[in-house]
Order: sequence, then structure tokens, then C-alpha cells
Amino acid sequence: MSLNILGGLIKGHSLFVPPDNLTRPTAAPLKRRVFDSCQNLSGMRFIDLCAGSGSIGIEAWSRGAEHVILVEHNKKVMTFLTKNLKNLEEKFNEELSDRPIELAADLSEKWIDKKWQESYNSEKNIIYLDPPYEKIKVYEHVLKFLAAGEFSGELWLEGCKQKGKDHSHWTAMLPGVPFKVYQQGTSFIARFIFGQGD
Repeated sequence: MSLNILGGLIKGHSLFVPPDNLTRPTAAPLKRRVFDSCQNLSGMRFIDLCAGSGSIGIEAWSRGAEHVILVEHNKKVMTFLTKNLKNLEEKFNEELSDRPIELAADLSEKWIDKKWQESYNSEKNIIYLDPPYEKIKVYEHVLKFLAAGEFSGELWLEGCKQKGKDHSHWTAMLPGVPFKVYQQGTSFIARFIFGQGD
């Protein structure tokens, strides 16, 4: 199975996707909806937690993100992720030297605890959080971490009201933080904007 990048520099570029039992790719209409709402990512640092095939982070890179970090802990999934990056390097090595994509083999909640630095804490950050929908504790850990600090930037949270929690559950954890919700069936992406009214 493969996925295509929807827009930007490498629109149409194909990515290898792990078997269905290892990852759950974001539905293309939902991905298109959120990226089309924020088309120009120039100068942004995009952190893709639970990266899977890397399709979300690479989509962000295609649309201009300056630095992408793909966080993934599953060794089998990392094989596909590494393969996707090698294919990119063969075709876009010069662009990648200017705007790097970094791999981090770690659990998302451990990575954010260990690696988050003050230098990351700017309005130019976008964190994408998309663990398996039923992993409620992973969502809660990241949201509590961001709510407890002085995070500025955006959090894009993908969830499913059928297999996990409805978006209202997560917005209640971040009172005062402006948000917009994009939906596709029972799945959604909630886009939180920190530093504006929180």
C-alpha cells in the first residue's frame, strides 16, 4: 500500500505504508482539510508524534516546514519510515539539507519529556499528536505537559469519537485555548492555537 503527498513541493510523491495492523493512516480528505486551512508552513518546526509512515510530517515538509521531527518507537514501522526518507533523499537531497527531516526513535510522551527545550518554545512550532485512538493516556500526557508549561504554537490533535474520545473531551482539558475542529466521519483533527487567549 502507498500514500501520496497531497500538496506542495512534492505533490503526488508516493510513500510506503506499513501493514494495517501497525499503523492507521490519516484519511486523505481529513488531512487535506487541515493542511488546506494552513497552506504555507514556511519557517515552521513541525513535530509529528506517533509518526507512522511519516505522511503527515512529510506533507508538512512538502508545504514548506523548515524543520520536521518524526517521532516513532515501533521498530517495524521505523523500517518503512526510514525507507520513505531514503527515497526523499534520492530526489530532494539539496532541499533536505536546507530543511531537514529528523527521525527520533522514541515514545511520544517520553520524547516530549526528555527532548523539549526552551528553544523549541515559540509560536513557530506545530505539534501533531496522533497515537492509536484508544491510547487515552498518551493524549492526556501530552496535553497536560503543554497545558502546564508556557507553550506557544499549535497542537493538531487527531482523534475519533467512536474509538477514543470526542473532541469535546480534549478541548475541556485546554480551557481558554482557541481551537477549530475538522471532521471526517467519526474522525477529527482539533487544531489548538496556544498563546492566543489562554
